Amino acid sequence: MLSHIPVAKTLLILLAVAAWTIGAHVVFATGEPSRLATCYAGAPIAVTAAWLLRHARWRQLWFALIAGALLAAVLIVPVNRTDASLVYQLQYLAMQGALAVLFGRTLLAGREPLVTRFARIVRGELQPAIERYTRSVTLAWTLFFIVMALIAVVLYSAAPRETWSAFVNLLTLPCVLAMFVAEYAVRRIRFPALQHSSILAGARAFQRAFTSREPPP
Repeated sequence: MLSHIPVAKTLLILLAVAAWTIGAHVVFATGEPSRLATCYAGAPIAVTAAWLLRHARWRQLWFALIAGALLAAVLIVPVNRTDASLVYQLQYLAMQGALAVLFGRTLLAGREPLVTRFARIVRGELQPAIERYTRSVTLAWTLFFIVMALIAVVLYSAAPRETWSAFVNLLTLPCVLAMFVAEYAVRRIRFPALQHSSILAGARAFQRAFTSREPPP
């Protein structure tokens, strides 16, 4: 799918993500309650619910109900009696936790590590050294998501709201990209004779792994 997305559409998606994260930072950095903060806290929940119900019967009705619930929360819930930043924080922790579980559970006995599965999709049969390496990378990603969640907890508890907001909104994606770059650099050093796949190829493997008919690892 990634290879078929037009460049203009990709740029629009990236711009939308950038606008969202910058807007969220501006809203939550002040620490002041507002209806806009409630909207930013509730919108990810609404979008997730709509995505989960995208194939349901009467999905248009479900979408309308979800949009109505979000609007009601923004307009009716007393602003001063809710902490929208806490709701936003809990969503962030849930996302990082879900990703840690997604990667970490594949390290259990009898399972194929997730990154090993990605590599097998891209390369086919893997050498034992590659399998060991991809298992280590799966562990690294698991620890990465756990550390990101712990940093968010510490900043939310002990740092100014502006610092916490900058981390969860502005620095999360750069940290993820830095992990990809670091892994690519380590892989090139560790296996200099290997024909290395690009980061985009890895993203396509991730997509194929979760859109194929095979059960997830």
